[in-house]
Amino acid sequence: MLHNFSSIDPLTPFTPTWNINLWVTTYENKENLYIMKDWIEQNAPIIKERHKDKERNDGGTGLGNDSLTSNFQYFNLFDETKDIDAFVDYKLFVKDEYKKFCKELDVNNEICILNSWANIVHTGQKIKKHNHGATHFSYLSGNGHLEDYETSTVYFNPFDNAVRYTIPNRQGGLTFFPSYLYHASTEHVADNDRFSVAFDILVESISPEPIKAKGTAF
Repeated sequence: MLHNFSSIDPLTPFTPTWNINLWVTTYENKENLYIMKDWIEQNAPIIKERHKDKERNDGGTGLGNDSLTSNFQYFNLFDETKDIDAFVDYKLFVKDEYKKFCKELDVNNEICILNSWANIVHTGQKIKKHNHGATHFSYLSGNGHLEDYETSTVYFNPFDNAVRYTIPNRQGGLTFFPSYLYHASTEHVADNDRFSVAFDILVESISPEPIKAKGTAF
């Protein structure tokens, strides 16, 4: 479903205007979501060990350089799991929803690549305000949640941080948003860890070669 937040008509030539579109949907296969969650939980130590000697950063999330997130530059979740049916089906769902988003906005369905990773948020942590890039080739990003959590993801108006769009993090919830859009999550207070999938969708024809090399076909 398309969610839009936009400015009112400007009263001066210097008044900022915005028209921001999000696509919010739900992946309904709970069995697959649990399979994905278990795989991420079991393989996180392996992925972290594999890249322990590399220079890592958490992408501004505040989860720390020892987090699974901090390995996002070095692994592609959907490549790692290309032989696991649950992940394959989820990736197809992401692609189908991307196409619906484009159709709703009447924009070209570009040939894209997908960079993806996973986040594990521990009790007392939250994801700090960050974005996924505002470069000349920025396109779309997304996040999906594998269980029900008493947290929300907050998307910030780029001109006024007091104007926000908040989406609860529910099992199967999947949100697409412009990569430049700053967002954060509220504190995770439950005793269990919070698991989510995140990704960047990039237009293949204009993406730099290092990004193409890491991306998976989409």
